[in-house]
Amino acid sequence: MKAILIIQGHPRKDSFCDALEESYLRGCGKNADVQRLHLRDLRFDPILRSQNAREQPLEEDLHKAQQQITAAEHIVLVYPTWWGSSPALLKGFFDRAFVPGFAYSYRKNSMQWDKLLKGKTARIVTTMDAPSWYDWLVYQRSGMNQIQQATFAFCGIRTIGRNIHSMVRKSSQDTREKLLAAMQRMGTKDAG
Repeated sequence: MKAILIIQGHPRKDSFCDALEESYLRGCGKNADVQRLHLRDLRFDPILRSQNAREQPLEEDLHKAQQQITAAEHIVLVYPTWWGSSPALLKGFFDRAFVPGFAYSYRKNSMQWDKLLKGKTARIVTTMDAPSWYDWLVYQRSGMNQIQQATFAFCGIRTIGRNIHSMVRKSSQDTREKLLAAMQRMGTKDAG
């Protein structure tokens, strides 16, 4: 069975991101070993206070999160897009958990680095209130690109799917049900 980790980056419970997560989980069924990581439930300081990330001790919840990431073959990241990017909680999680020695390692006397999470795949799922075309045209998908390229790819994680659910706040119940059904199909496909 494929080991899948769902990272829920929405800071509040009962959001549409939670509903998307549940639909994906239903799609996986019993065909995958799925773990969940809700960042809102972790106890950690999201601020990198040291100049060197290795000098700031990791809280126990971050150690556990790193273990879950290490064990996962496939990561599904679900979060809202706010101000054209991810919530501060998710950014703080990346700053504190994706540290040198865990996610990547710089080579001595070289501009190159080792991608320590190589071999893992990811699906990035985000919700937003803006129209998708606006995120593409005005923000140039900056939030999504930051996670896919500057975080995941930098650490060796290959993104196999980018799912943007736009205009969620004003969406109809019928539209939401279609989005949830699509998310369930993604879970079935990814678990396959």
